[in-house]
Amino acid sequence: MSRQTIELWKGPLLIWAALCVLLAITTGSAYIPLGPGNGLINMTVSALKGALIMLLFMNIRTSSVLVRIASAAGLFWLTFMFALTASDYLTR
Repeated sequence: MSRQTIELWKGPLLIWAALCVLLAITTGSAYIPLGPGNGLINMTVSALKGALIMLLFMNIRTSSVLVRIASAAGLFWLTFMFALTASDYLTR
């Protein structure tokens, strides 16, 4: 393999390894009874996974300003919808 090919695959392989480690943390936390701490750990890990995928695989970091604004608006809308769903669920 040439040096250029190795450099091309270095970043995605490191991100894949990080995602595998985060998956192992998520799986491991399912077997450790921490009470409410399990939910906190799993939500934090899922946010990290989403950030890694969005920033590096979807190339948001190097995108134009318009794409960044659209992705931020989508994230805001998703958060808004989850908040509305949670408020409906918690009032019943």
